[in-house]
Amino acid sequence: AYPEGDVGKINLTAMYDGNDLTFCIVDHGKPFDPTQAEDVDTTKPLEERGIGGLGIFLVRQLMDELTYERKNGENRLTLVKHLTSKG
Repeated sequence: AYPEGDVGKINLTAMYDGNDLTFCIVDHGKPFDPTQAEDVDTTKPLEERGIGGLGIFLVRQLMDELTYERKNGENRLTLVKHLTSKG
């Protein structure tokens, strides 16, 4: 999120409401919306894939909701995992 050599803070908040586990990650780095990143083609051999993208792939596979917002100079990424069935 921050240019090389710069120091920046990242704020991570975790909440559990009895049904969902929610993580909110906030930084003041350069804008980056991981919800708009292209999917990694995991069917390609490793030597044919570009560097990066597997973290976003993993988050998309594990979490039930992923939202991004850029507001007041902040990147705000919210990840939600449903831990109990609803309905």
